Amino acid sequence: ISFAPQVFANVLGADSIESGLMQMPTMAAFAVGGVLTGVIFTGLPPSLTAIAGGAVSAVGGLVLALMPDNPSYLTLLPGLLLIGLGVGSLLGALLTIGISALPEERNGLAGGLLYAAQLAGGAIVLAAATAVATGVADGASEDGFGGVVQGAQSAFLFGVAVAAIGILVAILGFRAA
Repeated sequence: ISFAPQVFANVLGADSIESGLMQMPTMAAFAVGGVLTGVIFTGLPPSLTAIAGGAVSAVGGLVLALMPDNPSYLTLLPGLLLIGLGVGSLLGALLTIGISALPEERNGLAGGLLYAAQLAGGAIVLAAATAVATGVADGASEDGFGGVVQGAQSAFLFGVAVAAIGILVAILGFRAA
């Protein structure tokens, strides 16, 4: 979702405040995904909830990767909502899995390590996605907003690929466990 504000500002003409406000539905969906994680856990193991959350966020990324060349906010909103819902559910499930894997006296350590891993992993993926987006945008046609849109599309597609790899690793890892 880090590339959505670029589209908001450079394609839709939103200023900084408007771009931030346009992200609010994504953040609301993120919160709802976190709350739903607790509800979903009553019927599913956390591993399945994590995989489902990753899949929902990947679908959202795919929706954004397929945005039209001249998108409107309403064409972006479904993908943004799916990403928020999926990531909110995924992170809640991962936290539960990580904390419950250690004895109770180590819960604080587990939570801290998980948070640090999320930050580090997010920074690495964001840096790689930015490199992909910049490379595509620089080589794209400068007719209208093609460079920004094509760069964002490629970044979202990169995110889908990373999510797919994560889902595959999770499925194989949970099978082995």
